[in-house]
Amino acid sequence: MTVIIPSELDYQRYLLLESLQFPGTVAIPQVQATPEGQLHSFQFGNGYGALVLRAAGQPLDRAFEICLMDHTLHAPQPCYDLPLCPGVQSGLSHGQVSALLSCAERLPEHPRLAQHNARLLDEVF
Repeated sequence: MTVIIPSELDYQRYLLLESLQFPGTVAIPQVQATPEGQLHSFQFGNGYGALVLRAAGQPLDRAFEICLMDHTLHAPQPCYDLPLCPGVQSGLSHGQVSALLSCAERLPEHPRLAQHNARLLDEVF
C-alpha cells in the first residue's frame, strides 16, 4: 500500500492507495494519484517506458490504459511506431497490461540508445 501525503491545503490528511504489482516486469514504477485514478510511470533500461493508468471506479477487467514511451529523448514522448502497442490502449485488464509491460521491457535496445552507446564506446577518456 502506498501512502500519499497531500499538501496542507488538501482536506484529506492521508490517502491510502493499493500498490499494484505487474508480474513479469522488473522495473519499479513511480506511482502518482490523479483525479482520474492511479498513474504508474515505468522506465526500462532499453530506452522505452510506459505510462499505465488505473481508472478509478472501473471494474478490474477493463480499468487500465497504457501508452508506451520513448525515454531516449530529453522529455519522454509517446511511441506510436511499435507494433506491440501502437498508441494509447484503453479498456485493458490487469493481466493484459502486465503482459504488454513484460514484452516492452524485453524489447531490443532503442535504436537511438544503441547509437549513443556506440558513440560512448568510441570516446577517448
